Amino acid sequence: MLWVVALVLSVCLGACGKSSETKAHPPKPAPALRPVQVAVSAAPAAPKKRSRLPEDPIAGKKSELERTLKEVDVLIINEGEARQLAGEVNLVKASRAIMGLGPKTLIIKRGEYGALLFSGSTVFAAPAFPLENVFDPTGAGDSFAGGFLGHLAKHPAMDRVNLCKAVIFGSVLASFCVEAFSLDRFRTLTRLDIQHRYREFKTLTFFEDLHP
Repeated sequence: MLWVVALVLSVCLGACGKSSETKAHPPKPAPALRPVQVAVSAAPAAPKKRSRLPEDPIAGKKSELERTLKEVDVLIINEGEARQLAGEVNLVKASRAIMGLGPKTLIIKRGEYGALLFSGSTVFAAPAFPLENVFDPTGAGDSFAGGFLGHLAKHPAMDRVNLCKAVIFGSVLASFCVEAFSLDRFRTLTRLDIQHRYREFKTLTFFEDLHP
């Protein structure tokens, strides 16, 4: 069973603000499967790195998060969350630290710079689609996750080739999302539109191999 957890720090911060230690309502046992509701306080190893990392808005829940990540197969987060979770500025180093916590596959969303896929010892970089006009970027990250999961729902193999395709489908959906407000672009989107842009993504990144 594929479990995908997207750590959205702002949502987690609101969830962590609620105290569960009250006499009137004692905490109920957590179900076997539950969404991540906290984010980690990723204190860097050395004080000199603290100024290079964004201030961590959540503290004191690292152990709960690490227990959850041990059960996660695929983790989708943005680059700011990756740096805070790992306590590393470099995303390659951060990916190793995060995958060491449990996730077998890690996708780091980088907004207008595309996305990075880390799986095993391999890395795949997908660009963002170059658009002349970006109407509204709201929801692009969720659209990416939807495209990624939609492909895996239809083609569940977890090999590198399929995961790379899933990342491109996620990038395709995100590129359509920003072309209009809210869900407006999706209301007129067709399968042919998606297939055409998928091929455009391939053209963006294709180059010939070296010949002796």
